[in-house]
Amino acid sequence: MPHNDASTPAEACSNPGDLNAPPDKGNRGNTNSTIGSPAEGIGQKPASAHPHEPDSDPAPDTTKAEADRANATQCSLQKKAAFEHAKQFDANGRQIFPVSALPDILRRYVTQISEVQCLPVEIIAPATLAAVSVSLGPGIKINTREGMSTRGNLYIMGILSSGTGKGTVCDEVFAPIFEAEKVVIQDWKDNTLPRIRAAERMVKDNIRRIMKEATKDPEDQRDAFNEIAAFEKHLDDIARLKIEPRLGCEDVTREKLSDLLSGQPGEALASISSEARGILDVLTRLKGEDLYTKAWSGESYRNDRRSRQSVHLKSPCLSAYWTIQDDAWAKLIETEVFIQSGMLPRFLFFAPDVPLEPLPSVPRRLDPDVKKNWTNLITSLLTHYRNSPGDSRTVVTDADVVAIFRDYENQLRAMRNPGGLFQDIRAFAARWTENAFRLALVLHAATHGGSAHERPLAIETAKAALAIMDWFQAEQILLLRDRMTQADQSRANRLEQAIRRYGTRPATIPDLVNRNGFKKTEITALVERRPERFRIVEHRRAKGSLGGRPSEVVELVNKLGATPFPDIIGGFAGSAGFAGGASTKHTA
Repeated sequence: MPHNDASTPAEACSNPGDLNAPPDKGNRGNTNSTIGSPAEGIGQKPASAHPHEPDSDPAPDTTKAEADRANATQCSLQKKAAFEHAKQFDANGRQIFPVSALPDILRRYVTQISEVQCLPVEIIAPATLAAVSVSLGPGIKINTREGMSTRGNLYIMGILSSGTGKGTVCDEVFAPIFEAEKVVIQDWKDNTLPRIRAAERMVKDNIRRIMKEATKDPEDQRDAFNEIAAFEKHLDDIARLKIEPRLGCEDVTREKLSDLLSGQPGEALASISSEARGILDVLTRLKGEDLYTKAWSGESYRNDRRSRQSVHLKSPCLSAYWTIQDDAWAKLIETEVFIQSGMLPRFLFFAPDVPLEPLPSVPRRLDPDVKKNWTNLITSLLTHYRNSPGDSRTVVTDADVVAIFRDYENQLRAMRNPGGLFQDIRAFAARWTENAFRLALVLHAATHGGSAHERPLAIETAKAALAIMDWFQAEQILLLRDRMTQADQSRANRLEQAIRRYGTRPATIPDLVNRNGFKKTEITALVERRPERFRIVEHRRAKGSLGGRPSEVVELVNKLGATPFPDIIGGFAGSAGFAGGASTKHTA
């Protein structure tokens, strides 16, 4: 969906609803809120159908000057919201990808493909972010806090139905990378491989000559042994040089992937597939999630094999862009090892539920300049960073930028605690801040190209990265909501069983915490989310009895039987179900 840049402030004020929508397609959504709490607005519909408009008409006695001041204030808020990449939602309450957060080259390219292919930007934008990520490799990183940094390699996975254009988008967006790979491979075959083979033949001939000339004299044999050992080491080096240069791969085994990584500059590679079912099948049958996990983080990896030489990777750098269909996703999310190993939580997911647009009577064409700018950007990044890793260059982040990410992380930490909004997906939420930093590096590189390492990260880029991360976060929560619901229901069942075991005795919160394994925050959250099932009362001791303050007791609202489970997705959609509403505490 193209971004409609207003050329002047007056134009922006006269058409505020189109700040993030193509001029010929209308605005699919409405501004709801700027970047804030990680849970803010997720899955919620806007409170008003027209949030840019005042909640009510001006009073009849409002003067023209007052109306002008009101309009100027509203215009200022709209401009600020646009600068902060305000969230927008479609008619079904689904968050729209923040196109305004993309750098100019990416934004124009994404909107152009959207118009030409009649596809939603939600399918195209993640692929462009992945392509920039692939082009960086380990050649550039970003400071996350004092003494710590991260690279820009992303794992992105789309869950898209057949016929939604995922293959077309992949071929178009990654074309500069595929073309660069072809050139590199052909040059290697024409110029490098013949020299490698010649060197290998000479080394083997020397080994045969030494063995033939060696006498039975012990000293002579020792000399021959040492010479042959040196030549054998040369053969090991030559074997590594014979690994074909690659930028990408698809459904490979763990052994093959480690071999490919070991032969690339900076141990960098990309796994790119518009139909990743084969990759997942290989992972399920032959394992290998440990390598994907370590290659995202840059941890050392060793693959020991009986019949072949061991492979030791010092700091592998893998990027991934996969799209799969719904049935493959359902199978994937049920494979617990992919979650427990940390592989899946490292991915950014998207599964846009937006209608495809009708094809125009006159086919549209991609602007050659827009395509050229995209190709030049990817080529420049490949040259300066992915293909020239050396000592990885670092993008500096000042205190204000770090503070933005720290605030985001602190909000997430509170929500990952027992009873928090993201308790049941804490393995996923634990990676969101680092992914936000990586998105910031990708946006920074897309803005400055090959000179990205010479410039500090702008605060605007940090905010843009968090806006995009917020969209991925909302997509991920929608994909994981069944898992969240089931886990919450399981805990509610366990709490009810614990309360029933007390019989007529009061089930105090301290007892439930100390003897039943609950956290107090967890109990409070369950009671707040399910007031029709539980309540907290103050239990006062009988008059004249010894003891101190009243105890907080958890009671079943329906003591005759279990109450039906409510739909808690609304609670996960935002924080309202966790922090506000009526009090759940009563006095017995």
